[in-house]
Amino acid sequence: VGDARDSDDLDEGQRHHLEQVRQVVGSMAAFPREGGVQELGCAALLAAAEHGDGAALVRGEAPAALAAALGTFPTRHGVVWKACRAAALLAAKGTPLKVELGKRGVVQALVRVVAEYEGAETKQLALLALSACADQGNNVKRMVQLDIEHHIKKAKDDFQLSDFKLHTPDTLQQLIVKYHQENPAQQEPEPEPAPTPRKERLWDNPRGKRPGKFGTADALFEGGEKGLV
Repeated sequence: VGDARDSDDLDEGQRHHLEQVRQVVGSMAAFPREGGVQELGCAALLAAAEHGDGAALVRGEAPAALAAALGTFPTRHGVVWKACRAAALLAAKGTPLKVELGKRGVVQALVRVVAEYEGAETKQLALLALSACADQGNNVKRMVQLDIEHHIKKAKDDFQLSDFKLHTPDTLQQLIVKYHQENPAQQEPEPEPAPTPRKERLWDNPRGKRPGKFGTADALFEGGEKGLV
């Protein structure tokens, strides 16, 4: 997986780590619908994030593999838990990985965990991962556009009577507030659109399922996210 020329500027240890990451990502890409493979892959990437080199993780496309696993298995505990932990550790390795987590769809997938996953502790882990990469400006924009504040509020309401209390990390909360302060126009409600006559509807089947805002796993893995850098 990858071109040897990609590692020309790395030392021997970094090249070895890059090859390990590429082997893991290659296996995950070869068996995208095998839950066991994806869970083992997320565990391996978690270990790589704990002990590995940031440049190797970027070049080995670890963020894309995590996004694809989360997108394909959004309810599999082993995948979601390990991927959230790995994402937080990747973000801690610096700006290049934070950028990749946004571009490759991991931020989007983490917001989906907060919005849809059932377990409170896993939602909390996703919030910690989001907080870890939130200081890369476009990542905050992505979160706000995906209604992260609404999802956090709903999650807290859902678990207010449970023993585990969800907490919004201070860094995440501060950066969301700062984003709104710097982009006040985006908080203004949009005017209600005029009613459209039935005959002019764009949908052939009004009851048909429309594409979800969280996208598909294949799109996350293959193409990343367009329009934001």
